[in-house]
Amino acid sequence: MLVRVLPNQVCDHWDVVSYGIQQSLPPITIESPRRMNNILESLLLGRMVLWIGVEDNKVQGLVVTAFSYDKNSDVQDLLIYSIYGFEDLSTELIMEGMKTLKKFAVSNGCRRITAYSKIEAVIDMMKRFGSEEYSYLSIPANGEIK
Repeated sequence: MLVRVLPNQVCDHWDVVSYGIQQSLPPITIESPRRMNNILESLLLGRMVLWIGVEDNKVQGLVVTAFSYDKNSDVQDLLIYSIYGFEDLSTELIMEGMKTLKKFAVSNGCRRITAYSKIEAVIDMMKRFGSEEYSYLSIPANGEIK
């Protein structure tokens, strides 16, 4: 089961949570001394949501979500910012977790659920949920053009 962690509960387990987030940061982030503090602030202020995956009364993993909004097309999506398994996640936990995220997304006016990943198993799993596949491309702005 995927359980939403309230903002006032995030700090209680920040050491473990921050480890999981650091291990699964999306490619849109860059190294910054304030990065994890900014994520913590966003979780505490409700700009991001922390979810924990629980099975057999044990925390198996975590998910951090955030809303993304494209003003040009007036579309809001639910972005899976990071997902981390402390152990291998069962198919049942993944399926139930995705159902929970879909209900949350719909209830908040989201058109779709989006995520970044280069991990083949995650990409394959998202395809089973009907994901379209795109490539995320990133070139350093201050780099040399060859």
